[in-house]
Amino acid sequence: MADPVQHVASLLSGLTQPDTETIRHAEAQLKPILKDPSCMQVLWQIIEGSNDVAVRQVAAIVLRKRISGHFAQWNAGDQQAWQQRVLQAVLHEQVRPVKTGLIAVAAMLFTTPNPIILQFLEQTANNPDPKTRELCFLLLKEMTESIGTHWKEHVHALFHLFSGVLQKPEDGAVQKAAVTALGQLLSFWCEDAELQVISPLLPNLLQVSAHHNDEDVLRSVLDVLYDLAYSTSTGL
Repeated sequence: MADPVQHVASLLSGLTQPDTETIRHAEAQLKPILKDPSCMQVLWQIIEGSNDVAVRQVAAIVLRKRISGHFAQWNAGDQQAWQQRVLQAVLHEQVRPVKTGLIAVAAMLFTTPNPIILQFLEQTANNPDPKTRELCFLLLKEMTESIGTHWKEHVHALFHLFSGVLQKPEDGAVQKAAVTALGQLLSFWCEDAELQVISPLLPNLLQVSAHHNDEDVLRSVLDVLYDLAYSTSTGL
């Protein structure tokens, strides 16, 4: 019997090929495999152990798409173990495309807040390494919808995280990630009471975006200003 890790890795490799038939064949074979909860561990082994960056990246993408359905059926201990595992992997991953994929996986595992993610965000936001601080805000950006819907009681803690990098000199990549994440959250809460708590950061957001003159940052700020211009909230 073929080793399941090697078999799934070969199918994931098929998804990276430029041939439509190869991709369809791989998708057809993967579909029943991914219904088995044990395949989540197989995907994880590929992410950790494969030497093919493209396969690792695809494994992270597939894991993100599939893990939420299995995660809900696991007991609390297994859920927390996976949450810790993914956060540690995100923290130490050096390959940017794989790291981005793992950030998306982490976002799927923390649709509601718990001490694990709250502590992780606090620690990364205050880490001396700018790449680690950037990670905090990349994760917040990916979690915008969940935060906007389920994290309202933590709005003051979020204000603290953002103010820590927007109200003082900071690494450019960190501020870019923070501006984008805050912009998305401001837009999400543009009609909600939480806007009153975080809207005092708007001048800092504008100042930082003007300083960096980055196209992605400017686009994010313009989107925020558009949403706020039509907001009926009294929080501004």
